[in-house]
Amino acid sequence: GRASIDFGLRESLVVGEPVLATAVLLSEDFDKGREAYGPLGTFAGFGSLRWLIGPTLPVLDQGEGLARRRKLVPVYARIVERFQALPGHIQFPPMESGEREIYPIVSQVIFERFCAVMFGQSWAHQGQRVSQAVSQATSTLDLLSKSFQPYAGPWGSAGRSIQSCRAVLLDFATEIYADLMESGRDAAIRPLLDCGLSKEEVLDEILTQIVAGTETTTITSCWALSLLARHPDALSRLRDGRLDVDLCVNETLRMYPAFWTMIRVAKRDVLLEGQQINKDTVLFVSPFCVHHNPAFWPNPERFEPERFIERQGVRGDFMPYGYGARACLGGRLAHALIRECVQQAAEQLALALCADEPQGQQVDPLIVVLKSQTGFRFKVASRGGGGAGPSQGEASA
Repeated sequence: GRASIDFGLRESLVVGEPVLATAVLLSEDFDKGREAYGPLGTFAGFGSLRWLIGPTLPVLDQGEGLARRRKLVPVYARIVERFQALPGHIQFPPMESGEREIYPIVSQVIFERFCAVMFGQSWAHQGQRVSQAVSQATSTLDLLSKSFQPYAGPWGSAGRSIQSCRAVLLDFATEIYADLMESGRDAAIRPLLDCGLSKEEVLDEILTQIVAGTETTTITSCWALSLLARHPDALSRLRDGRLDVDLCVNETLRMYPAFWTMIRVAKRDVLLEGQQINKDTVLFVSPFCVHHNPAFWPNPERFEPERFIERQGVRGDFMPYGYGARACLGGRLAHALIRECVQQAAEQLALALCADEPQGQQVDPLIVVLKSQTGFRFKVASRGGGGAGPSQGEASA
Protein backbone atom coordinates (compact mmCIF):
# COMPACT_ATOMS: atom_id res chain seq x y z
CA GLY A 1 0.00 0.00 0.00
CA ARG A 2 2.99 2.35 0.42
CA ALA A 3 6.60 2.55 -0.63
CA SER A 4 9.38 4.74 0.75
CA ILE A 5 11.49 7.04 -1.41
CA ASP A 6 14.87 8.30 -0.25
CA PHE A 7 15.43 11.88 -1.46
CA GLY A 8 18.11 12.41 1.17
CA LEU A 9 16.36 15.37 2.81
CA ARG A 10 13.01 14.20 4.08
CA GLU A 11 10.87 11.09 4.37
CA SER A 12 8.65 10.53 1.34
CA LEU A 13 6.08 7.82 0.65
CA VAL A 14 4.20 6.70 -2.45
CA VAL A 15 0.66 5.50 -1.73
CA GLY A 16 -0.85 3.05 -4.21
CA GLU A 17 -3.53 1.29 -2.15
CA PRO A 18 -7.11 2.63 -2.31
CA VAL A 19 -8.00 2.48 1.39
CA LEU A 20 -4.87 4.32 2.53
CA ALA A 21 -5.06 6.73 -0.42
CA THR A 22 -8.63 7.79 0.36
CA ALA A 23 -7.85 7.99 4.09
CA VAL A 24 -5.03 10.46 3.39
CA LEU A 25 -7.13 12.55 1.01
CA LEU A 26 -10.02 12.73 3.47
CA SER A 27 -7.98 13.32 6.63
CA GLU A 28 -7.47 16.78 8.11
CA ASP A 29 -4.05 15.63 9.33
CA PHE A 30 -2.64 16.23 5.84
CA ASP A 31 -2.53 19.35 3.70
CA LYS A 32 -1.05 20.40 0.39
CA GLY A 33 2.21 21.47 1.99
CA ARG A 34 1.92 25.08 2.99
CA GLU A 35 5.27 25.08 4.80
CA ALA A 36 7.33 22.80 2.56
CA TYR A 37 6.18 21.25 -0.68
CA GLY A 38 7.99 18.99 -3.09
CA PRO A 39 10.36 16.06 -2.58
CA LEU A 40 13.34 18.30 -1.91
CA GLY A 41 11.42 20.91 0.04
CA THR A 42 12.87 23.65 -2.15
CA PHE A 43 9.80 25.86 -2.35
CA ALA A 44 7.18 26.74 0.23
CA GLY A 45 3.42 27.15 0.11
CA PHE A 46 3.11 25.43 -3.27
CA GLY A 47 5.83 27.88 -4.29
CA SER A 48 6.32 27.68 -8.01
CA LEU A 49 2.79 26.53 -8.79
CA ARG A 50 1.55 29.60 -6.94
CA TRP A 51 3.94 31.67 -9.07
CA LEU A 52 2.08 30.39 -12.13
CA ILE A 53 -1.59 30.44 -11.12
CA GLY A 54 -1.64 32.64 -8.01
CA PRO A 55 -3.45 31.76 -4.76
CA THR A 56 -6.28 29.81 -6.43
CA LEU A 57 -8.13 26.61 -5.59
CA PRO A 58 -5.37 24.11 -6.53
CA VAL A 59 -2.98 25.65 -3.98
CA LEU A 60 -5.41 26.77 -1.27
CA ASP A 61 -6.03 24.34 1.56
CA GLN A 62 -8.30 23.74 4.54
CA GLY A 63 -10.71 26.64 5.22
CA GLU A 64 -9.34 28.87 2.46
CA GLY A 65 -9.71 26.09 -0.10
CA LEU A 66 -13.27 25.24 0.93
CA ALA A 67 -14.27 28.91 0.85
CA ARG A 68 -12.91 29.35 -2.68
CA ARG A 69 -14.50 26.05 -3.75
CA ARG A 70 -17.91 27.33 -2.65
CA LYS A 71 -17.46 30.36 -4.89
CA LEU A 72 -16.60 28.10 -7.83
CA VAL A 73 -19.48 25.64 -7.38
CA PRO A 74 -21.97 27.83 -9.33
CA VAL A 75 -19.60 27.83 -12.28
CA TYR A 76 -19.79 24.05 -12.54
CA ALA A 77 -23.39 23.52 -11.40
CA ARG A 78 -24.73 22.93 -14.93
CA ILE A 79 -21.45 22.75 -16.82
CA VAL A 80 -22.09 19.50 -18.70
CA GLU A 81 -25.53 20.71 -19.78
CA ARG A 82 -23.89 23.89 -21.08
CA PHE A 83 -21.31 21.82 -22.94
CA GLN A 84 -23.93 19.55 -24.49
CA ALA A 85 -25.93 22.58 -25.61
CA LEU A 86 -23.03 23.94 -27.67
CA PRO A 87 -23.77 23.83 -31.40
CA GLY A 88 -21.84 21.38 -33.53
CA HIS A 89 -18.96 19.29 -32.25
CA ILE A 90 -15.17 19.13 -32.31
CA GLN A 91 -13.97 19.29 -35.89
CA PHE A 92 -10.41 18.30 -36.81
CA PRO A 93 -8.76 20.13 -39.71
CA PRO A 94 -8.32 18.21 -42.99
CA MET A 95 -5.04 16.29 -43.03
CA GLU A 96 -3.18 14.53 -45.82
CA SER A 97 -1.65 11.18 -44.94
CA GLY A 98 1.66 11.50 -43.10
CA GLU A 99 3.46 11.34 -39.78
CA ARG A 100 2.76 14.27 -37.49
CA GLU A 101 2.73 15.33 -33.85
CA ILE A 102 -0.94 15.32 -32.92
CA TYR A 103 -0.68 17.14 -29.58
CA PRO A 104 -0.93 20.69 -31.00
CA ILE A 105 -3.88 19.64 -33.18
CA VAL A 106 -5.78 18.12 -30.27
CA SER A 107 -4.80 21.05 -28.06
CA GLN A 108 -6.30 23.56 -30.49
CA VAL A 109 -9.68 21.83 -30.90
CA ILE A 110 -10.04 21.24 -27.15
CA PHE A 111 -8.98 24.81 -26.39
CA GLU A 112 -11.70 26.20 -28.66
CA ARG A 113 -14.38 23.89 -27.26
CA PHE A 114 -13.39 24.59 -23.66
CA CYS A 115 -13.32 28.35 -24.18
CA ALA A 116 -16.73 28.28 -25.88
CA VAL A 117 -18.42 26.86 -22.80
CA MET A 118 -16.34 28.59 -20.11
CA PHE A 119 -15.80 32.01 -21.69
CA GLY A 120 -18.62 32.30 -24.23
CA GLN A 121 -16.52 32.19 -27.42
CA SER A 122 -13.79 29.98 -28.87
CA TRP A 123 -10.85 32.45 -28.81
CA ALA A 124 -9.35 30.31 -31.60
CA HIS A 125 -6.63 32.84 -32.46
CA GLN A 126 -5.17 32.47 -28.95
CA GLY A 127 -5.00 28.67 -28.95
CA GLN A 128 -1.42 28.07 -30.09
CA ARG A 129 0.10 30.84 -27.97
CA VAL A 130 -1.72 29.78 -24.80
CA SER A 131 -1.13 26.06 -25.33
CA GLN A 132 2.61 26.60 -25.72
CA ALA A 133 2.74 28.66 -22.53
CA VAL A 134 0.80 26.03 -20.55
CA SER A 135 2.93 23.15 -21.84
CA GLN A 136 6.18 25.01 -21.13
CA ALA A 137 4.97 25.91 -17.64
CA THR A 138 4.01 22.36 -16.63
CA SER A 139 7.37 21.03 -17.83
CA THR A 140 9.24 23.77 -15.96
CA LEU A 141 7.30 23.07 -12.77
CA ASP A 142 8.71 19.55 -12.87
CA LEU A 143 12.26 20.88 -12.98
CA LEU A 144 11.53 23.20 -10.08
CA SER A 145 10.20 20.34 -7.96
CA LYS A 146 13.55 18.57 -8.18
CA SER A 147 15.97 21.45 -7.87
CA PHE A 148 17.86 23.32 -5.19
CA GLN A 149 18.17 27.08 -4.80
CA PRO A 150 19.05 29.33 -6.53
CA TYR A 151 17.75 27.60 -9.66
CA ALA A 152 14.42 27.00 -7.93
CA GLY A 153 14.16 30.54 -6.62
CA PRO A 154 11.71 33.02 -8.09
CA TRP A 155 14.49 34.76 -10.01
CA GLY A 156 16.39 31.67 -11.16
CA SER A 157 16.18 30.63 -14.81
CA ALA A 158 13.23 28.28 -14.25
CA GLY A 159 11.47 30.82 -12.06
CA ARG A 160 11.79 33.43 -14.81
CA SER A 161 10.38 30.93 -17.29
CA ILE A 162 7.33 30.42 -15.07
CA GLN A 163 6.85 34.17 -14.78
CA SER A 164 7.07 34.50 -18.56
CA CYS A 165 4.39 31.82 -19.02
CA ARG A 166 2.22 33.49 -16.42
CA ALA A 167 2.48 36.80 -18.28
CA VAL A 168 1.13 35.18 -21.44
CA LEU A 169 -1.73 33.51 -19.58
CA LEU A 170 -2.57 36.58 -17.51
CA ASP A 171 -2.71 38.68 -20.67
CA PHE A 172 -5.25 36.24 -22.09
CA ALA A 173 -7.23 36.13 -18.84
CA THR A 174 -7.38 39.94 -18.92
CA GLU A 175 -8.79 39.84 -22.47
CA ILE A 176 -11.45 37.37 -21.36
CA TYR A 177 -12.35 39.51 -18.34
CA ALA A 178 -12.67 42.66 -20.44
CA ASP A 179 -14.81 40.86 -23.02
CA LEU A 180 -17.18 39.53 -20.36
CA MET A 181 -17.48 42.91 -18.67
CA GLU A 182 -18.07 44.82 -21.91
CA SER A 183 -20.28 42.37 -23.78
CA GLY A 184 -22.36 40.87 -20.99
CA ARG A 185 -21.75 37.59 -22.78
CA ASP A 186 -23.29 34.47 -21.23
CA ALA A 187 -20.52 32.15 -20.09
CA ALA A 188 -20.02 29.53 -17.42
CA ILE A 189 -17.33 31.61 -15.71
CA ARG A 190 -19.66 34.63 -15.26
CA PRO A 191 -20.73 33.80 -11.65
CA LEU A 192 -17.15 34.54 -10.59
CA LEU A 193 -17.59 38.17 -11.58
CA ASP A 194 -20.33 38.63 -8.98
CA CYS A 195 -19.21 36.54 -6.01
CA GLY A 196 -17.14 39.05 -4.05
CA LEU A 197 -13.70 38.26 -5.46
CA SER A 198 -11.40 41.11 -6.43
CA LYS A 199 -10.49 41.63 -10.08
CA GLU A 200 -7.03 40.16 -9.40
CA GLU A 201 -8.57 37.06 -7.82
CA VAL A 202 -10.97 36.63 -10.74
CA LEU A 203 -8.10 36.93 -13.22
CA ASP A 204 -6.11 34.30 -11.34
CA GLU A 205 -9.12 31.96 -11.33
CA ILE A 206 -9.64 32.45 -15.07
CA LEU A 207 -5.94 31.73 -15.61
CA THR A 208 -6.24 28.60 -13.47
CA GLN A 209 -9.25 27.39 -15.46
CA ILE A 210 -7.22 27.73 -18.65
CA VAL A 211 -4.28 25.74 -17.26
CA ALA A 212 -6.35 23.03 -15.58
CA GLY A 213 -9.03 22.77 -18.25
CA THR A 214 -6.96 22.50 -21.42
CA GLU A 215 -3.63 20.77 -20.71
CA THR A 216 -4.99 17.75 -18.83
CA THR A 217 -7.84 17.11 -21.26
CA THR A 218 -5.48 17.41 -24.22
CA ILE A 219 -2.95 14.98 -22.73
CA THR A 220 -5.62 12.44 -21.78
CA SER A 221 -7.17 12.63 -25.25
CA CYS A 222 -3.75 12.05 -26.80
CA TRP A 223 -3.17 9.03 -24.56
CA ALA A 224 -6.55 7.66 -25.66
CA LEU A 225 -5.59 8.06 -29.32
CA SER A 226 -2.27 6.36 -28.60
CA LEU A 227 -4.10 3.38 -27.10
CA LEU A 228 -6.52 3.19 -30.04
CA ALA A 229 -3.62 3.34 -32.51
CA ARG A 230 -2.07 0.42 -30.63
CA HIS A 231 -5.39 -1.46 -30.68
CA PRO A 232 -6.94 -1.00 -34.15
CA ASP A 233 -9.68 -3.53 -33.38
CA ALA A 234 -10.89 -1.35 -30.52
CA LEU A 235 -10.74 1.68 -32.84
CA SER A 236 -12.87 -0.16 -35.39
CA ARG A 237 -15.42 -1.19 -32.77
CA LEU A 238 -15.59 2.36 -31.45
CA ARG A 239 -16.35 3.69 -34.91
CA ASP A 240 -19.20 1.30 -35.63
CA GLY A 241 -20.76 1.55 -32.17
CA ARG A 242 -19.75 -1.84 -30.79
CA LEU A 243 -17.55 -0.17 -28.16
CA ASP A 244 -18.83 2.65 -25.98
CA VAL A 245 -16.53 5.69 -25.97
CA ASP A 246 -17.04 6.10 -22.20
CA LEU A 247 -15.39 2.71 -21.68
CA CYS A 248 -12.39 3.86 -23.72
CA VAL A 249 -12.15 7.13 -21.80
CA ASN A 250 -12.38 5.41 -18.42
CA GLU A 251 -9.73 2.88 -19.36
CA THR A 252 -7.46 5.66 -20.62
CA LEU A 253 -7.95 7.55 -17.35
CA ARG A 254 -7.15 4.36 -15.46
CA MET A 255 -3.94 3.71 -17.38
CA TYR A 256 -2.82 7.33 -17.81
CA PRO A 257 -4.44 9.64 -15.23
CA ALA A 258 -3.36 13.16 -16.16
CA PHE A 259 -2.62 14.01 -12.53
CA TRP A 260 -0.64 10.88 -11.76
CA THR A 261 0.08 11.92 -8.18
CA MET A 262 -1.42 14.21 -5.54
CA ILE A 263 1.08 15.45 -2.97
CA ARG A 264 0.14 15.79 0.68
CA VAL A 265 2.26 16.64 3.73
CA ALA A 266 1.61 15.31 7.24
CA LYS A 267 0.92 18.18 9.65
CA ARG A 268 1.58 15.97 12.68
CA ASP A 269 2.53 12.40 13.59
CA VAL A 270 -0.47 10.24 12.71
CA LEU A 271 -1.50 6.58 12.76
CA LEU A 272 -3.67 6.01 9.70
CA GLU A 273 -5.11 2.65 8.63
CA GLY A 274 -2.48 0.96 10.77
CA GLN A 275 0.34 2.95 9.14
CA GLN A 276 2.57 5.24 11.20
CA ILE A 277 3.27 8.45 9.30
CA ASN A 278 5.61 11.03 10.79
CA LYS A 279 5.12 14.79 10.80
CA ASP A 280 6.39 16.55 7.64
CA THR A 281 6.42 13.32 5.63
CA VAL A 282 5.63 13.97 1.96
CA LEU A 283 3.04 11.55 0.60
CA PHE A 284 2.59 10.98 -3.11
CA VAL A 285 -1.00 9.72 -3.27
CA SER A 286 -0.80 8.25 -6.75
CA PRO A 287 -3.86 7.50 -8.89
CA PHE A 288 -1.41 5.96 -11.37
CA CYS A 289 -0.19 3.45 -8.77
CA VAL A 290 -3.71 2.80 -7.48
CA HIS A 291 -4.96 2.19 -11.02
CA HIS A 292 -2.11 -0.23 -11.73
CA ASN A 293 -2.41 -2.15 -8.47
CA PRO A 294 -2.98 -5.78 -9.59
CA ALA A 295 -4.88 -6.54 -6.37
CA PHE A 296 -7.69 -4.35 -7.70
CA TRP A 297 -7.06 -4.28 -11.44
CA PRO A 298 -6.17 -7.67 -13.03
CA ASN A 299 -3.71 -7.32 -15.92
CA PRO A 300 -3.30 -3.61 -15.20
CA GLU A 301 -0.95 -2.99 -18.14
CA ARG A 302 -3.49 -4.26 -20.66
CA PHE A 303 -5.94 -1.99 -22.45
CA GLU A 304 -9.31 -3.57 -21.68
CA PRO A 305 -12.13 -1.01 -21.91
CA GLU A 306 -14.75 -3.67 -21.25
CA ARG A 307 -13.41 -4.15 -17.74
CA PHE A 308 -15.63 -1.20 -16.74
CA ILE A 309 -18.86 -2.94 -17.80
CA GLU A 310 -20.82 -3.66 -14.62
CA ARG A 311 -17.58 -3.51 -12.64
CA GLN A 312 -17.87 -3.75 -8.85
CA GLY A 313 -14.82 -2.04 -7.41
CA VAL A 314 -13.87 -0.75 -3.98
CA ARG A 315 -13.90 2.81 -2.71
CA GLY A 316 -11.03 4.82 -4.11
CA ASP A 317 -9.73 2.29 -6.63
CA PHE A 318 -10.56 4.70 -9.50
CA MET A 319 -9.72 8.35 -8.82
CA PRO A 320 -8.62 10.10 -12.03
CA TYR A 321 -10.00 13.41 -10.78
CA GLY A 322 -9.01 13.04 -7.15
CA TYR A 323 -11.26 12.07 -4.29
CA GLY A 324 -13.42 13.64 -1.62
CA ALA A 325 -13.94 17.32 -0.85
CA ARG A 326 -10.78 18.31 -2.75
CA ALA A 327 -11.61 16.39 -5.94
CA CYS A 328 -11.43 18.29 -9.22
CA LEU A 329 -14.52 20.47 -9.67
CA GLY A 330 -14.09 20.34 -13.44
CA GLY A 331 -13.96 16.55 -13.68
CA ARG A 332 -17.35 16.22 -15.34
CA LEU A 333 -16.50 18.83 -17.97
CA ALA A 334 -13.08 17.26 -18.55
CA HIS A 335 -14.70 13.85 -19.08
CA ALA A 336 -17.22 15.31 -21.54
CA LEU A 337 -14.46 17.09 -23.49
CA ILE A 338 -12.29 13.98 -23.68
CA ARG A 339 -15.28 11.85 -24.66
CA GLU A 340 -16.20 14.13 -27.56
CA CYS A 341 -12.61 14.55 -28.69
CA VAL A 342 -11.92 10.80 -28.77
CA GLN A 343 -15.20 9.97 -30.53
CA GLN A 344 -14.70 12.64 -33.19
CA ALA A 345 -11.04 11.74 -33.70
CA ALA A 346 -12.03 8.09 -34.23
CA GLU A 347 -14.66 9.10 -36.79
CA GLN A 348 -12.67 11.79 -38.59
CA LEU A 349 -9.08 10.51 -38.49
CA ALA A 350 -7.18 7.43 -39.61
CA LEU A 351 -4.59 6.61 -36.95
CA ALA A 352 -1.62 4.24 -36.81
CA LEU A 353 1.62 4.03 -34.86
CA CYS A 354 4.84 5.32 -36.38
CA ALA A 355 7.35 2.66 -37.39
CA ASP A 356 9.89 3.82 -34.80
CA GLU A 357 7.33 3.53 -31.96
CA PRO A 358 5.90 0.00 -32.36
CA GLN A 359 4.82 -0.12 -28.71
CA GLY A 360 3.38 3.38 -28.61
CA GLN A 361 4.28 6.31 -26.40
CA GLN A 362 6.14 5.94 -23.10
CA VAL A 363 5.12 7.79 -19.96
CA ASP A 364 7.04 10.75 -18.60
CA PRO A 365 5.75 11.29 -15.03
CA LEU A 366 6.31 14.99 -14.47
CA ILE A 367 5.45 16.43 -11.08
CA VAL A 368 2.24 18.00 -12.43
CA VAL A 369 1.01 15.91 -15.35
CA LEU A 370 1.68 12.57 -17.03
CA LYS A 371 3.22 13.40 -20.39
CA SER A 372 4.85 11.25 -23.07
CA GLN A 373 8.63 11.01 -23.34
CA THR A 374 8.49 11.12 -27.12
CA GLY A 375 5.39 13.22 -27.70
CA PHE A 376 2.34 11.94 -29.55
CA ARG A 377 3.49 11.34 -33.10
CA PHE A 378 1.29 9.14 -35.31
CA LYS A 379 0.52 8.29 -38.90
CA VAL A 380 -2.55 10.44 -39.42
CA ALA A 381 -4.93 11.24 -42.27
CA SER A 382 -8.45 12.54 -42.57
CA ARG A 383 -10.94 9.78 -43.28
CA GLY A 384 -13.41 9.93 -46.15
CA GLY A 385 -13.20 12.66 -48.75
CA GLY A 386 -11.15 15.11 -46.70
CA GLY A 387 -7.81 13.32 -46.75
CA ALA A 388 -5.68 10.59 -48.25
CA GLY A 389 -7.54 7.67 -46.68
CA PRO A 390 -6.43 5.20 -43.99
CA SER A 391 -2.76 4.78 -43.31
CA GLN A 392 -1.13 1.51 -44.26
CA GLY A 393 -0.86 0.36 -40.62
CA GLU A 394 -4.55 0.92 -39.98
CA ALA A 395 -5.72 -0.44 -43.29
CA SER A 396 -3.96 -3.74 -42.66
CA ALA A 397 -5.29 -4.09 -39.11
